[in-house]
Amino acid sequence: GLLRSASLQVGRFQGFGLDADNLGINLKRSGAAWQIGLDSQMVAGAVTVPDQQGVPIVLDLQRVSLPEPATTNAEAIAKPDPLADVDPASMPPLDVKIAQVLLGGNALGASSFKLRPVAGGVLFSDLNLNLKGLQVTGSAGWDGRKGATSSWYKGRMQGTDLGKVLQAWNFEPS
Repeated sequence: GLLRSASLQVGRFQGFGLDADNLGINLKRSGAAWQIGLDSQMVAGAVTVPDQQGVPIVLDLQRVSLPEPATTNAEAIAKPDPLADVDPASMPPLDVKIAQVLLGGNALGASSFKLRPVAGGVLFSDLNLNLKGLQVTGSAGWDGRKGATSSWYKGRMQGTDLGKVLQAWNFEPS
């Protein structure tokens, strides 16, 4: 018979923009798709990969923990750009929902969006990002070729209390 499910524990995983230690992976067939359960310090949740090409991959994640960002210009310049070698036009269609995004251990909030390939790049639609009380909605695009890309955003940014949003991002509230 065919493989219907598998459970793996990976000491160190690098790939698909993910660099995770002690990653638990559960694979299971579900209709015309693979369900992939992920569990590590960096990411926890489920990914559904359909058999049919062109059908969106669904990421339904409870948590994504991103590393601490650079705090100085020198640090930022020294860090390699993790997207530098990515060709936007090569991205598959994705439906993404993340219950909790963490940045350097600090909670940002929930995020969701749809990513669709378009001529020369990708379109992010139905953006709904909660960034420490700053709600970002709308659409965005990432166009060009690997190493020569540009991006755009069209939408709305709002918060119920600008002073609290500024303090959450370490700015003075006035």
